[in-house]
Amino acid sequence: MGYSNYKKLKQVVDKFGITTQRSQLFAQITPIEPSEWLKQSMNIANLVMLTNEKVKSERLISPILSEVHLLHKHKLSLFSGEELNVDVANDLNGPCDFFFSANPNSYLLTAPIVAFAEAKDENIDYGIAQCTAQMIELNFLTN
Repeated sequence: MGYSNYKKLKQVVDKFGITTQRSQLFAQITPIEPSEWLKQSMNIANLVMLTNEKVKSERLISPILSEVHLLHKHKLSLFSGEELNVDVANDLNGPCDFFFSANPNSYLLTAPIVAFAEAKDENIDYGIAQCTAQMIELNFLTN
């Protein structure tokens, strides 16, 4: 099961002996107006029953990340559902929701990578735990 085994951030912190710190990650980002396509996609998403993680990912997350990719396609590639299998014994393996790779127009997932993990069924701690485990694995890939 890999990353999905991590349901609480404390599990990841205790297992890998890491420390965490909250910070304002996107303080330097200038907001931009969404495209008409993205606005229409979000309006269509409002017509669909968002009853599970898959449909939320397809209708909400994917269009937003696709728009970011479109705006920065000369700098990065967008991936969805790719496997990252670094350390199976420590549950650092399995598919990840979405990635941006700083390798434009690539078919191969290569570092440096930005990984996204969604909050699971409105449980932000589960999403943070899974994303933290993915970041530990990304550290293995880039070192």
